[in-house]
Amino acid sequence: NESANYRILLDDKVLFNELCAKWGIDTTEVFATSYHGKVTWNSKPGNGEALFIKERYGEGGSAISTGRYLSENKILNQKGEEIDLHDLIENNTDIIIEKKINQSESLSEFNETAVNTVKLTTTIRDGKVTPHFGFVRFGTEKSKFMDNWGEGAILVNLDVHTGLLAKTGYYKFAYYDSNEVGRTTVHPETGKEFDGFQIPYYKECIDLVSRAHRKFHQIYSIGWDIAITENGPLIIEGNYNW
Repeated sequence: NESANYRILLDDKVLFNELCAKWGIDTTEVFATSYHGKVTWNSKPGNGEALFIKERYGEGGSAISTGRYLSENKILNQKGEEIDLHDLIENNTDIIIEKKINQSESLSEFNETAVNTVKLTTTIRDGKVTPHFGFVRFGTEKSKFMDNWGEGAILVNLDVHTGLLAKTGYYKFAYYDSNEVGRTTVHPETGKEFDGFQIPYYKECIDLVSRAHRKFHQIYSIGWDIAITENGPLIIEGNYNW
């Protein structure tokens, strides 16, 4: 499988981010990376800047922490605890420190604690990119600052042609649901209905992943994690094992 030879382009989130930036593909802003415990700063955040910290090679909800920048080696995490960056790196050798994404207001109305991401899956053949299916993951009180389905987030399918949400969202495990049913038509905390919600900038989402997949054309099938900001979509990462 030729695609397997190029998986590092997606696996290594630092490399992926650098390639997207080089090719003009909207992606997250990276402040710093660490490799084998050594931190390299691309640029310094402002005091109090919101950060998102994740694993360089992680999969499926690789978030480590979120918080605010205090100084070069200090971060105030989501629990209000002051943590030392060196201590964080001791437990997670290779990390990425990103600028936290400000998602669009309409998606925040479902849940404002996590960035609620769109997943779109595409294939490429002879330069033609085809979107096949998609869904949105909505964070909950259980999933905290992540929209990780395995940690209690809700998955809602979308119409890949229109960007309209389906009626029902699903938990990965029924025990995450307070009603123990495992599915819901509204967000459990905000009560906002999923049915027919229009993903903002959906045409731009399709254009973005199509352009990105033509750059990563060596990999036949990619699942794209997309954040929607007030100014449009950006790609967080791509995964071959979606």
